[in-house]
Amino acid sequence: IHMCNNNKISVIIPCFNCDKTIFSTIESLYKQSLWPYEIICIDDGSSDNTLNKLNEIVLLFKELNIIIISKTNGGVSSARNLGIEKCTGEFVIFIDADDRVNPTFIEKLYNSMCHGADTAFCKAKRIRRDSCDKVDRENIKECEYIELSRSQAMDMLMYRMDVIQFCCFCYKREILDRNCIRFNENTKRFEDREFNWKYLANCKKICYYDQYLYDYIINAGSAVSKLEKLNTDGFDACKRIEKYIFEKSPDYY
Repeated sequence: IHMCNNNKISVIIPCFNCDKTIFSTIESLYKQSLWPYEIICIDDGSSDNTLNKLNEIVLLFKELNIIIISKTNGGVSSARNLGIEKCTGEFVIFIDADDRVNPTFIEKLYNSMCHGADTAFCKAKRIRRDSCDKVDRENIKECEYIELSRSQAMDMLMYRMDVIQFCCFCYKREILDRNCIRFNENTKRFEDREFNWKYLANCKKICYYDQYLYDYIINAGSAVSKLEKLNTDGFDACKRIEKYIFEKSPDYY
């Protein structure tokens, strides 16, 4: 494990009432073969012990550059957007406060970005919270990335939603700023997918690791673990995505 002050990777973690899970998330970052330049934790007006837990974690993992920012509750999109504005890294990775990453996650994505990729991503393994401690991690072997066309990456985002998650990607800050790509704070559904699609529409070189390097933890009672009533947020997001792709990447459309 080593720290590289020049890798310029910012990890952004939106935190809301996650005092029971945030430790395992940060611990998985501490176990990385390459530590990120900074870890920005956005406490989004938590009503539990999240903020105190974050302060304890900072003292426990002193070698990590953990930055805590507190704000009034505004939702995950506003927390992520604030993280983008505050981060100083050249590359940005988003991790949810109840997920975990494989020890080589950051190093592999970073190496791809250093070879000129506009984005790099891997697969996510869905794991139920009540069984996550019993799951045997697959033996991650050495694996070279696969270079994909933009159409191939978009196809994976559309048809492999079971394993291709928003948090599996590494984003280039320059592309986000140049194309004014941020999370829509007025929607509660598909905001991450909309962000993904808009970003991919502006990518040329895309690298993919056919490995499960991200643990996507499903909590009992969460939105992704149960069927919910359809709402207009998702449909509106799809319309915005369609319009954006038509304008930015008509060859795929």
